[in-house]
Amino acid sequence: MKLNEYIVVSKLFNPQECDEIVNKTNQYKWRQHKWNASNTKGKSIEEIDDILVCNIDPLFESHISPKLLGAFGKYSILLGPKNNPIQLINQWDTIRINKYTAGVGMRNHIDHGIDREHPVLTIIALLNDEFTGGNTFILNEEVLLKKGDCVIFPSNFMYPHEIKPVVNGTRYSLTTWAY
Repeated sequence: MKLNEYIVVSKLFNPQECDEIVNKTNQYKWRQHKWNASNTKGKSIEEIDDILVCNIDPLFESHISPKLLGAFGKYSILLGPKNNPIQLINQWDTIRINKYTAGVGMRNHIDHGIDREHPVLTIIALLNDEFTGGNTFILNEEVLLKKGDCVIFPSNFMYPHEIKPVVNGTRYSLTTWAY
């Protein structure tokens, strides 16, 4: 298979569910996104950028989790061994919501880093469409997402990805990493 065949886009939420997630998270306290990186001596350092993030409360997360489990299951069936279904993941990180305002994007990066656990899959779900810019790129190719769509792809070094800066409006997305 070609690398881009492991990048799968599907519908995760309906528009009302997306609105509910955005409205709910706007009641929470947002914080600045921090990168964990390594300096030249191999020590972990934190870098802060302009992306705002928040986690959702456990009760609300339990409402969303069955949808994530279904999406990861479909991915496993689609790309796992034929006639021998396997469970690619056992768990995922706490769900995080990313908020990108005008001029803000996420630099090209990978999710399988030196300083963290080693996730198997990354999921990004787009929660709104009232913005311009903010396009998702994986392997330097644009992945078209509509409100409610998610993209699942391997978290390893072969799948660098980024969110281009938002030009107007605010972009909301849900993300987590599966192990």
